Amino acid sequence: MKALNFNFEPYLAASGWYVALSGGLDSMVLLHQIHRLRFLDPISYPKLEAIHVNHGLHEDADLWERHCLSFCQAHDISFYSERANIENKGAGLESAAREARYRIFEAYLPSSSVLFIGHHLEDQIETFFLRLMRGAGLKGLKSIPEIRMLGKTTLVRPLLKSPRVELEAYALEHNIIPVEDPSNEDISYDRNFLRHQVLPVLETRWAGYRATIARAISHIDEAHQTRERLLPENANIVSQCGDPGLSIESMKEVGVKNSNHMVRRFLAEHGLTMPNESSLNEFVRQLLYGGKESSALLRIRDRQVRRFREGIFLLPSLSNYCSNTMLTLFPNEVVKIEGVGSICLQMNSKQKQISTQDIEVILCWRSSDVISKSSKLRSKIKKIFNARAIPPWWRDRVPMAFIENELIVIGSLKNMNLKSVDESVWSLEWCVPDGIWGESKSV
Repeated sequence: MKALNFNFEPYLAASGWYVALSGGLDSMVLLHQIHRLRFLDPISYPKLEAIHVNHGLHEDADLWERHCLSFCQAHDISFYSERANIENKGAGLESAAREARYRIFEAYLPSSSVLFIGHHLEDQIETFFLRLMRGAGLKGLKSIPEIRMLGKTTLVRPLLKSPRVELEAYALEHNIIPVEDPSNEDISYDRNFLRHQVLPVLETRWAGYRATIARAISHIDEAHQTRERLLPENANIVSQCGDPGLSIESMKEVGVKNSNHMVRRFLAEHGLTMPNESSLNEFVRQLLYGGKESSALLRIRDRQVRRFREGIFLLPSLSNYCSNTMLTLFPNEVVKIEGVGSICLQMNSKQKQISTQDIEVILCWRSSDVISKSSKLRSKIKKIFNARAIPPWWRDRVPMAFIENELIVIGSLKNMNLKSVDESVWSLEWCVPDGIWGESKSV
């Protein structure tokens, strides 16, 4: 393996190049090859940095991190590492570790950067068989994509067509010593069972099965793209609070089968794993045949897609907050509240000459005492929320401002006809936290 058989030219304008460095054979070889490529012409290539995620799941995890650091120091490569917070929510430890790893990548990598990952041909073949055994459709059987987006970063796998034997030969030639994870020998994991028990048997009968399966994956990809072109595009919508959604009316126009596909496409666009077939079928059935008040809900691990009026929406992933908190606000002051976002109370320009020193503005939420004790106020707020189609999952997080117990503004809503105040005086700029609708974490 003398050089990477991959075209890097489309990525020369990236803000930076990063390599996901686990310390294993594939990532070590990939980093070494890209480093050699840049070394020949450093001016033409973006800066290079290795990023290591320490999962802390093995007693030697810290040793592996130091091994990666030493390798980068020896080759004068910038190195960044971070320990992952693994939350196993029922999908398995391997899946939880992968999701934690991608969360770190997405949080650390700058916009317009490129992340190179060392998946090779055997990884692709194993993924194909794993998804085949789970009954995946065309999209799943495409297996690992060579290029995809991860938030604002482009994720690229240059080794995807390279067999492991080539990587081993390159490592031997250049004295690259990778770390060995003993868990890779544990055949209780499905991938390891395939790797050590099933695929070697296939090779005794069909020695060229890797190239054959790779060709089949290519055909599946072509079929998937053809179907995508023929099927109707998703009618994407957005709720009043920014939740990404999908129009139910557009689903009714294309029938059950195509509606299933539209929902899968919507989930994939937002980086969610696919639900099992029975859950998806029941969800779509409720959407197409249930009434407008149907509360159809699709749970995907710790995320939710829920019906609201004439659409389905991906609910935000927000941390808890204290709904009884009341804060004093000053004009033009920006406050950041965990689980709510950043809030700034502003006055219109025509009122700037008015002194605000003696004006006390109170910021609170629907469940705060100032609201819960007044049935008239609760009724007024409820009518406004209904009229403005504020989704139920946001209603306890919408900030509200009061002056002398008079409601002056609700969230960023305009023209509410509150009557008690001149709404032209005040406005509330409310920005929800970044990334709350999640980004792609899957392979």
